[in-house]
Amino acid sequence: MLARLRELLLGHPKVTPAPARVRFIGYGAYSKDLEIFAYLDCADQDTFLAIQEDILLRIEDIVVEAGSGFAFPSQTAYLARDKGVDVGRRGRAEAEVNTWRQQGQLPFPEFESNERQRLENRLDYPPKGSPDYTPPKHQWLRRDDASQPTFTMDDPLDIPALAASFRQKQGLAEYLHGQLSDETRALLAAYGGGRDMQLKQALVRDLNEIVRGRWLYDEHLFAKVELREQTRDLLQREPQGEDLAWLNRYLLEDAYPRELAGTTHAP
Repeated sequence: MLARLRELLLGHPKVTPAPARVRFIGYGAYSKDLEIFAYLDCADQDTFLAIQEDILLRIEDIVVEAGSGFAFPSQTAYLARDKGVDVGRRGRAEAEVNTWRQQGQLPFPEFESNERQRLENRLDYPPKGSPDYTPPKHQWLRRDDASQPTFTMDDPLDIPALAASFRQKQGLAEYLHGQLSDETRALLAAYGGGRDMQLKQALVRDLNEIVRGRWLYDEHLFAKVELREQTRDLLQREPQGEDLAWLNRYLLEDAYPRELAGTTHAP
């Protein structure tokens, strides 16, 4: 829960990143107590209450998904059976934390810098379904040395999200899965979560083969992908050589904005 709640504060576009914090601060009479502190980016009380409501509802979802619950104080005597802890969800949460620990990637006391970069402003607000909803605008980072269209091990690829996407094996994901090497497909099949550097290295290698390969765009494969203006502009030019490699990379980024979050564009 600590990790997921911190991801929530980092990902929410209306929460300022500093000094947003979530800390386990002690034991209550019937509870383990967490303190959640953050400043909200708003100018009036009505907006503040709306954002606060959104965050509180997301917090409740995270607590429930972790298989836990809230310790509500009560002085009313009643007879009822407590729902208890959700054993299945607790088991999944424990397994994920164990994976982090084994790989030396526990997000305590803080997320590493690349992970913070990947998580910032990833959520949508107002949420999807609201009449004011607009899809989140992903921030594509530019680096001074971004002179090549290929991916590197320094790019903060979201390996769990990439693995989940390729495992869908339909449409574009099915096509890309077929372009991966046998080694990478085997690593994907065996992947159990966390930041697997061997899998990341294999994916970076194979993604670069796709980027440097033939024309990737197909109107059927990309029918449901919203292309950025710069991708559409480059597509209309029917590029060759290095420009084609850039187009293929742009297409991958547009198709997988979360999975390839934080990757770079050409200057």
